[in-house]
Amino acid sequence: MKKVLFAVLITVAVSVELLAGSPTWNTGYVILADGRKVEGKLSYNWKVEVVQVRLNNGLVKAYSAGNADSFAFYDANQQILRRFSSVELPKPEQFSHPVFLEELATGPLTVYRRLRHAREFIKITRPSIYSDDTELMKDIDNFNYMVVNRDGQFFDLAMFTADLWPMMATYQEQLSDYIKSRDVDTSTTLARLLLINQYNYLSADKSASLKTSRAD
Repeated sequence: MKKVLFAVLITVAVSVELLAGSPTWNTGYVILADGRKVEGKLSYNWKVEVVQVRLNNGLVKAYSAGNADSFAFYDANQQILRRFSSVELPKPEQFSHPVFLEELATGPLTVYRRLRHAREFIKITRPSIYSDDTELMKDIDNFNYMVVNRDGQFFDLAMFTADLWPMMATYQEQLSDYIKSRDVDTSTTLARLLLINQYNYLSADKSASLKTSRAD
């Protein structure tokens, strides 16, 4: 009886693990490097940085950042459209290869994120689960964040005070008020992302005002 019970418990445990580690599929599309658009159900694996597309006929195709320009899908859990781009990160060495980055914010300062390198500590209870990012999203510090300005220069969000804050000089007074009124700790990842988003909002609002005044 004990052997039977043990076998049942093992079977249930394995089944739960497989279910938890199974890919999550969302409706979306991939834009290939040659401009073709492939539509279907998408599943992105953060670990290997490959997006799979399940076509209507059941066929599954996989694309890396080397043969896809971008992809997007509607995240049913978060109810948002998520966009990823193939980007060549600047490196000191001569050779580099493109990687997928998720677009978090657009504007004068565009923010991207990528799963932290495998050698770094990642706060996830089951590291094998990378095709369902529900658990990954529980801690925003599981990711590296890169910021790109209008000149195409890349900056690490970790260097916010030294590199990014000076770029916001135009709206530093408003942003400082924003920090004080909300008691924001600018050393945290979330606070820095919020400040960049607020800066982009202020910049967009100014641009819209200028267009309106010119139209008048």
